[in-house]
Amino acid sequence: MPIFASEVLHGGPHTLGFLMASSGTGALFGTVMLAMRKSVVGLGRRIAIATAMLGSALIAFGFSRWMWLSMLILLVVGFG
Repeated sequence: MPIFASEVLHGGPHTLGFLMASSGTGALFGTVMLAMRKSVVGLGRRIAIATAMLGSALIAFGFSRWMWLSMLILLVVGFG
């Protein structure tokens, strides 16, 4: 992540902080969503969807060259 922030996005420590915060925010949203579930019925399907979401978002992040788009994609990565 530090190399991506500096070499691809041409940023510094603040850029890295924003990217990591985006991922953490997505993880927080995902955790809250899981905590609000009433039962474990259908959890296997959600795990499969989250895995696919994580993988496809990481691929999209690899192609991203804009800061705002990278932050949105990392929000999805953290959620997955």
